[in-house]
Amino acid sequence: MKKASILAALIMAVFGCETKNPESITNKPSKADYQKNKNSRFTVISDTSETIAVTHGSKKLWEPTEEQIFDIEAIIKTTIANDPGVGNRHLKPDSIESIYKQYVCFVDSNGDSLVYINASCRVREILVTDSVTNELKFKKFDWRNSLFGTVLDGGDCFWNMLINFSEKKTLELNVNGEA
Repeated sequence: MKKASILAALIMAVFGCETKNPESITNKPSKADYQKNKNSRFTVISDTSETIAVTHGSKKLWEPTEEQIFDIEAIIKTTIANDPGVGNRHLKPDSIESIYKQYVCFVDSNGDSLVYINASCRVREILVTDSVTNELKFKKFDWRNSLFGTVLDGGDCFWNMLINFSEKKTLELNVNGEA
Protein backbone atom coordinates (compact mmCIF):
# COMPACT_ATOMS: atom_id res chain seq x y z
CA MET A 1 0.00 0.00 0.00
CA LYS A 2 2.83 2.32 0.86
CA LYS A 3 4.44 1.70 -2.55
CA ALA A 4 1.15 2.50 -4.30
CA SER A 5 0.88 5.81 -2.41
CA ILE A 6 4.44 6.77 -3.31
CA LEU A 7 3.87 5.78 -6.94
CA ALA A 8 0.62 7.81 -7.07
CA ALA A 9 2.37 10.84 -5.54
CA LEU A 10 5.23 10.51 -8.03
CA ILE A 11 2.82 10.28 -10.99
CA MET A 12 0.92 13.36 -9.76
CA ALA A 13 4.16 15.25 -9.31
CA VAL A 14 5.36 14.43 -12.81
CA PHE A 15 2.09 15.00 -14.65
CA GLY A 16 0.71 17.64 -12.34
CA CYS A 17 3.57 20.07 -12.93
CA GLU A 18 2.74 23.05 -15.04
CA THR A 19 4.39 22.97 -18.43
CA LYS A 20 4.85 26.16 -20.34
CA ASN A 21 3.59 26.50 -23.84
CA PRO A 22 6.48 27.69 -26.06
CA GLU A 23 4.34 30.66 -27.15
CA SER A 24 3.95 31.76 -23.52
CA ILE A 25 7.69 32.00 -23.01
CA THR A 26 8.95 35.45 -23.87
CA ASN A 27 12.46 36.07 -25.05
CA LYS A 28 11.99 39.82 -24.95
CA PRO A 29 14.76 41.40 -22.92
CA SER A 30 13.72 43.79 -20.18
CA LYS A 31 14.32 47.54 -20.37
CA ALA A 32 17.19 47.15 -17.93
CA ASP A 33 18.70 44.42 -20.13
CA TYR A 34 18.43 46.68 -23.15
CA GLN A 35 20.16 49.54 -21.38
CA LYS A 36 22.97 47.36 -20.02
CA ASN A 37 23.59 45.77 -23.41
CA LYS A 38 26.47 47.51 -25.20
CA ASN A 39 24.62 47.06 -28.48
CA SER A 40 21.30 48.56 -27.38
CA ARG A 41 20.25 51.71 -29.19
CA PHE A 42 18.31 53.55 -26.48
CA THR A 43 18.85 54.92 -23.03
CA VAL A 44 16.76 56.77 -20.47
CA ILE A 45 18.46 59.96 -19.32
CA SER A 46 17.43 60.63 -15.73
CA ASP A 47 20.08 63.07 -14.51
CA THR A 48 18.17 66.30 -13.82
CA SER A 49 21.20 68.46 -14.65
CA GLU A 50 21.10 66.90 -18.14
CA THR A 51 17.32 67.05 -18.53
CA ILE A 52 16.51 70.51 -17.18
CA ALA A 53 16.57 72.23 -20.60
CA VAL A 54 14.31 69.75 -22.42
CA THR A 55 11.85 69.46 -19.51
CA HIS A 56 11.53 73.23 -19.18
CA GLY A 57 12.66 72.99 -15.58
CA SER A 58 10.53 70.01 -14.54
CA LYS A 59 12.29 67.78 -12.06
CA LYS A 60 9.47 65.24 -12.03
CA LEU A 61 11.03 62.44 -14.03
CA TRP A 62 9.52 58.98 -14.54
CA GLU A 63 11.09 55.67 -15.51
CA PRO A 64 9.32 53.89 -18.39
CA THR A 65 8.48 50.21 -18.11
CA GLU A 66 9.40 47.70 -20.81
CA GLU A 67 5.85 47.90 -22.19
CA GLN A 68 6.01 51.70 -22.26
CA ILE A 69 9.30 51.54 -24.18
CA PHE A 70 7.58 49.43 -26.84
CA ASP A 71 4.67 51.93 -26.91
CA ILE A 72 7.09 54.85 -27.32
CA GLU A 73 8.83 53.06 -30.22
CA ALA A 74 5.44 52.41 -31.86
CA ILE A 75 4.47 56.09 -31.57
CA ILE A 76 7.80 57.11 -33.12
CA LYS A 77 7.31 54.71 -36.06
CA THR A 78 3.71 55.81 -36.63
CA THR A 79 4.65 59.49 -36.56
CA ILE A 80 7.45 59.02 -39.08
CA ALA A 81 5.33 56.78 -41.33
CA ASN A 82 2.48 59.31 -41.39
CA ASP A 83 4.65 62.32 -42.24
CA PRO A 84 5.73 62.08 -45.90
CA GLY A 85 7.93 65.18 -45.59
CA VAL A 86 10.16 63.59 -42.96
CA GLY A 87 13.46 61.96 -43.67
CA ASN A 88 15.24 60.80 -46.73
CA ARG A 89 18.23 58.59 -45.84
CA HIS A 90 18.11 57.58 -42.19
CA LEU A 91 14.70 58.47 -40.83
CA LYS A 92 12.35 55.69 -41.88
CA PRO A 93 9.93 53.67 -39.73
CA ASP A 94 11.88 50.45 -40.33
CA SER A 95 15.19 52.04 -39.27
CA ILE A 96 14.11 53.14 -35.77
CA GLU A 97 15.82 50.17 -34.07
CA SER A 98 19.18 51.16 -35.59
CA ILE A 99 19.02 54.78 -34.41
CA TYR A 100 20.56 55.87 -31.10
CA LYS A 101 17.73 57.28 -28.98
CA GLN A 102 17.82 59.12 -25.69
CA TYR A 103 14.53 59.25 -23.78
CA VAL A 104 13.80 61.93 -21.21
CA CYS A 105 10.52 61.04 -19.47
CA PHE A 106 8.95 63.76 -17.37
CA VAL A 107 5.69 65.14 -16.04
CA ASP A 108 4.63 68.59 -17.26
CA SER A 109 2.81 71.29 -15.30
CA ASN A 110 -0.56 69.84 -16.39
CA GLY A 111 0.31 66.44 -14.94
CA ASP A 112 0.76 64.78 -18.35
CA SER A 113 3.54 62.26 -18.88
CA LEU A 114 5.78 63.45 -21.71
CA VAL A 115 8.69 61.82 -23.50
CA TYR A 116 11.40 63.82 -25.23
CA ILE A 117 13.37 61.73 -27.71
CA ASN A 118 16.77 62.93 -28.87
CA ALA A 119 18.08 60.80 -31.72
CA SER A 120 21.12 60.27 -33.91
CA CYS A 121 22.07 57.71 -36.54
CA ARG A 122 25.61 57.60 -35.14
CA VAL A 123 27.54 58.28 -31.97
CA ARG A 124 30.04 60.99 -32.62
CA GLU A 125 33.48 61.32 -31.14
CA ILE A 126 34.50 64.31 -29.05
CA LEU A 127 37.87 65.90 -28.51
CA VAL A 128 39.18 65.56 -24.93
CA THR A 129 42.41 66.21 -23.11
CA ASP A 130 44.10 63.12 -21.70
CA SER A 131 44.41 63.67 -17.94
CA VAL A 132 47.79 61.92 -17.78
CA THR A 133 49.59 63.13 -20.90
CA ASN A 134 47.66 66.37 -21.51
CA GLU A 135 47.42 65.36 -25.17
CA LEU A 136 44.27 65.93 -27.20
CA LYS A 137 42.53 62.78 -28.35
CA PHE A 138 39.15 61.66 -29.63
CA LYS A 139 36.83 59.43 -27.62
CA LYS A 140 33.28 58.20 -28.11
CA PHE A 141 30.65 60.52 -26.67
CA ASP A 142 28.92 59.06 -23.57
CA TRP A 143 25.47 59.09 -25.15
CA ARG A 144 23.95 56.83 -22.48
CA ASN A 145 24.40 59.45 -19.76
CA SER A 146 24.66 62.82 -21.53
CA LEU A 147 22.32 64.39 -24.06
CA PHE A 148 23.68 64.74 -27.56
CA GLY A 149 23.12 68.47 -27.37
CA THR A 150 22.63 70.72 -30.34
CA VAL A 151 23.89 69.33 -33.62
CA LEU A 152 23.88 71.80 -36.49
CA ASP A 153 22.85 70.49 -39.89
CA GLY A 154 23.42 66.75 -40.30
CA GLY A 155 20.17 66.10 -42.15
CA ASP A 156 17.80 63.44 -40.90
CA CYS A 157 20.60 61.71 -39.02
CA PHE A 158 19.75 64.02 -36.09
CA TRP A 159 16.22 64.63 -34.91
CA ASN A 160 14.10 65.01 -31.81
CA MET A 161 10.50 64.42 -30.92
CA LEU A 162 8.16 65.29 -28.07
CA ILE A 163 5.39 62.83 -27.23
CA ASN A 164 2.48 63.31 -24.86
CA PHE A 165 2.55 59.76 -23.55
CA SER A 166 -0.61 60.27 -21.48
CA GLU A 167 -2.54 60.93 -24.71
CA LYS A 168 -0.37 58.69 -26.94
CA LYS A 169 0.24 61.48 -29.47
CA THR A 170 3.20 63.33 -30.93
CA LEU A 171 3.43 67.03 -30.13
CA GLU A 172 6.59 67.89 -32.09
CA LEU A 173 9.00 66.34 -34.56
CA ASN A 174 12.10 68.33 -35.46
CA VAL A 175 14.52 67.05 -38.08
CA ASN A 176 17.83 68.82 -38.61
CA GLY A 177 18.45 70.41 -41.98
CA GLU A 178 21.29 70.12 -44.44
CA ALA A 179 23.86 72.89 -44.88
